[in-house]
Amino acid sequence: QIRDKLPCIFFTFSRMGCQQNAKELAAKKWFAPDARISTIIRKKLESAPSGINQLESTKLLRQILPFGIGFHHAGLLPIMKEVVEELFGQGLIKVLYTTQTFAVGINMPAKTVCIESLRKFDGITFRLMNSKEYFQMAGRAGRRGLDKEGFVFIMIERREFDYAKTKKVVTSDTEPIKSQFRLSINT
Repeated sequence: QIRDKLPCIFFTFSRMGCQQNAKELAAKKWFAPDARISTIIRKKLESAPSGINQLESTKLLRQILPFGIGFHHAGLLPIMKEVVEELFGQGLIKVLYTTQTFAVGINMPAKTVCIESLRKFDGITFRLMNSKEYFQMAGRAGRRGLDKEGFVFIMIERREFDYAKTKKVVTSDTEPIKSQFRLSINT
């Protein structure tokens, strides 16, 4: 049944969490390795500086991507992000662990979206995700022209569950958009 819900984008709010979750899922060996993925990675990296292959994130990606599992976050080198995006776009990645940045500006929809929590760290403190953030991520569920429906799963810790607050985040997109753009002489 779970295969009917793939591909899946799993939003995790830390870079290390993305990598750790991907590594743990790959260790379960739920998916058979796909030789096409290794070939794509090898071709993509053959002209890249050799030091890239010495990075822990690259080593881990080369280990898990053939199983259709990957991760994507701002800490990856651009060439590695490109590899992951290309594989995901071709439908070769079944489960992609990623940070919230993958929901913004990259059109990579999936059949299913999982969200680690409705609480996130904003650089200062932990807070409840706002409806704009939720809808940006949840909106990746359901591929236009491929899926009749998309699925969104949210992991909520029982001790933090507040029905009214959860309902407000996931059903009402009422928060105004506040621009962060600041025009200055340097721009």
